[in-house]
Amino acid sequence: MQEGQIKYFLGTNSSDGFSSLFNELYDPFDDSTAYIIKGGPGTGKSVLLKKVAKKAQKKGIECEMIYCASDPKSLDAVILPEMKMCVADGTSPHIIEPKFAGCVEQIINLGDYWDAKKLKKNSDEIKKLYVENSGYYQRSQRYLSASSLLLCDSKKMVSQYTDYEKLINYSIRLARRELGCATADKKAKKRYLSAITPDGFLTFEETLNNLCENVIMIDDSIGNISERILSLLSEYAQGCGYSVVICPSPVFSTGIDQVIIPELSLAFIRAQTIENILPARRIHARRFIDSQGLKNHKNRIKFNKKAGNELQDEAISLLKGAKSTHDELEKYYIDAMNFEAVEERAGKLIKEMGL
Repeated sequence: MQEGQIKYFLGTNSSDGFSSLFNELYDPFDDSTAYIIKGGPGTGKSVLLKKVAKKAQKKGIECEMIYCASDPKSLDAVILPEMKMCVADGTSPHIIEPKFAGCVEQIINLGDYWDAKKLKKNSDEIKKLYVENSGYYQRSQRYLSASSLLLCDSKKMVSQYTDYEKLINYSIRLARRELGCATADKKAKKRYLSAITPDGFLTFEETLNNLCENVIMIDDSIGNISERILSLLSEYAQGCGYSVVICPSPVFSTGIDQVIIPELSLAFIRAQTIENILPARRIHARRFIDSQGLKNHKNRIKFNKKAGNELQDEAISLLKGAKSTHDELEKYYIDAMNFEAVEERAGKLIKEMGL
């Protein structure tokens, strides 16, 4: 089931800084072709990517649109799995360096189309904005790190009162009932379905609606139970030979928030990451927890949640500041660009790709 756009992130702002899955873009040993775009802010990278995506979609070619966690309205990459091709923004913070330049990766340098004299003239202002932008991200990371520590403290407390034998046995029964077994041995891939952005905690719910008719939600306010169940289901599905999309958590570096199995039109998700989704079955985390024992830590868990959310909100506010300075940076580059030449290069790329 794929009737609409498939959107993901390949990076997110996190407690560890920028967390990247850009190594998942393509397999250099699988006869793939990767077009890597280089250039500054506002040089037309996202516009070029949108042109490629529009052309592919018009031809009915399977297309994954990878959005930017620092600006969710912009594209970071377009992946065409059927054609074993991708086009990606290869600049900071997700720098992509060629492994087999010219054989697998082709470089598109939009710096060829700017007026370096204009940029040099404004170098002091540009440098100042770059430093200011970096400062926003560094402060945001510190808030996200503090938030993560509090939320992880709650996970540790819940872990003490979790019946893991019951959880594992339930997960195995659930997997056997829902998954069966496929005949092919396909590769799993990782994508962020959710990310921490200047617009808040965003999840591409339409991707789930477009890929899955059946959704099973794990209602877990802390995340400890859902993480274990989703990890077990992911391993089971891969062992069965399905092409699984594993969606890591942007909050917990080792966590999983969603597991999607497109062949079965089925997804397992942590309920707290989704707001609007098709009717779904629910698994309640409390069935695996000794609620009476956990009552002694109720106030501490409540404090951690409140303080953790407030810290995350402050981090998001700082990401908005970073976005604002980035927008100011773009103005200098936009003024220096020859966009007619960029448009011509985009047309040439689309022809090169056979679109």
